[in-house]
Amino acid sequence: MLLERQLGDKVKNISDKEREIEFLKGQITIKDQQLDKQAFSLQSVIQENSRLNVKLLPENKEAKKPWWQFW
Repeated sequence: MLLERQLGDKVKNISDKEREIEFLKGQITIKDQQLDKQAFSLQSVIQENSRLNVKLLPENKEAKKPWWQFW
């Protein structure tokens, strides 16, 4: 009788742990999706920043001289 009760407790404990594992797997999936969205958003911000930086660079209005005409 004691062994049956202990076995029942262990089976219940295993079942609880399996449910907890499945819940945590779901949480990991959600977090992965959130990270993917944040990575995409961050990549977009970086690209926009690069585009704006190029616009802010001064234009070279002076024609380049040959290397031997340095004055």
